[in-house]
Amino acid sequence: MVKISVVIPAYNVEKYIFEAISSVVSQSVSPYEVIVIDDGSTDSTGTIIDGFDKVEFVSIVKQKNMGLGLARNVGLERATGDYIYFFDSDDILENDFIERVSELVLENNKPDILYFSGETFYDKGFKGEFYREYYRKISGFYESKDFFISKMVNNKSFFSSACLYISKKSIWIDNGLVFKDMIHEDEEIIFPLSSCAKSIYIEKDSYFRRRIRSGSIMTSANLDKKKLAYFLIVDGMADTAKNINDKYFDKKAFYFRVKKYLFKYLNSSSLGGWGSIKCLSFFCLKIRTLKILYISFYCFLKWLLLRPFASVQD
Repeated sequence: MVKISVVIPAYNVEKYIFEAISSVVSQSVSPYEVIVIDDGSTDSTGTIIDGFDKVEFVSIVKQKNMGLGLARNVGLERATGDYIYFFDSDDILENDFIERVSELVLENNKPDILYFSGETFYDKGFKGEFYREYYRKISGFYESKDFFISKMVNNKSFFSSACLYISKKSIWIDNGLVFKDMIHEDEEIIFPLSSCAKSIYIEKDSYFRRRIRSGSIMTSANLDKKKLAYFLIVDGMADTAKNINDKYFDKKAFYFRVKKYLFKYLNSSSLGGWGSIKCLSFFCLKIRTLKILYISFYCFLKWLLLRPFASVQD
């Protein structure tokens, strides 16, 4: 079987951590190793995690609170498997995840990244309108960035969540890739990671179940954190654009992403008109393409037009 290291950061998830870890350690085929990181929990999460200490392939790390991205980096550094899987501490894996993913890896010439689908379910008592599907509408083996990135975006299948793919550890290490200390860290890393892959396999089947609950990062992040995250996402994409030399890389999907998060940043920003122009100018100068210049000012003008309506609603 494929050596898959499962990394599980956990912070104050006492209601969910037992079910999450149990879904990993009780797989039909055991993972190569499971690294559980108690990221400075102040509830009973740490005590529950300690209950898995006797499982042979489970190792437990205790540390002060660093945040999800940095905790994942700790797991990445400690992992000894060939592939890394970052699993969230309030979600659930299908019972045959390791078995089926290993088979796909071996059947498809050990791709650098294997993407798969996921299902969403609501936590009991959740109240809200947040919902997202994680179904990849395409499948197959790809060796060209031109095809797999643009195809996934065009088919609304390019989900950034780290729980929806496994990747070779060597890609992260060889290219100096790490998660940043921010919310939406998955979104920031997905383009640099994908652009470093020489081969990718996309699978339609769902192996993962994402829990939607109150108090999670997805549903409770405050405006300032979101604003910083949107800035860093676009900044990371700017670096990616500068460093991509592959003439076959189709930037259509890339530019779509830039436009999306530039607008999100402006919409969450309190910089005002002049501050926003300076911010957009920074991105334009950094990337130095007419396409980005066009996208930036398109977002800015759209933002200006919508501002009066937003203020009335507030």
